[in-house]
Amino acid sequence: MNEHTTEREVIVTNTGGSGGSGGSGMGVIVGIIIALLLIGAGLWFALGGGFGSNSSGIKVNVNVAAPSISIVLPSLPPINVTIPSLPAPSQ
Repeated sequence: MNEHTTEREVIVTNTGGSGGSGGSGMGVIVGIIIALLLIGAGLWFALGGGFGSNSSGIKVNVNVAAPSISIVLPSLPPINVTIPSLPAPSQ
């Protein structure tokens, strides 16, 4: 009934890993090492490098007095204000 039949031959080979590279186990190991290094670097910078230890003996004085500022305003002449007398209300 079917006049157009084609035969196909499929060859399957085992390359030892996914993607045909054969090195997927090595990629997982390298990925885990990189992830651990990134987590370690993040903790190092987030916690301040030495995790708060000060082994060098340097003391920082943060109780420094602020400089005093004095502002001298110019003296102004006195202002004389005279209020005129208003006329008495008419009834």
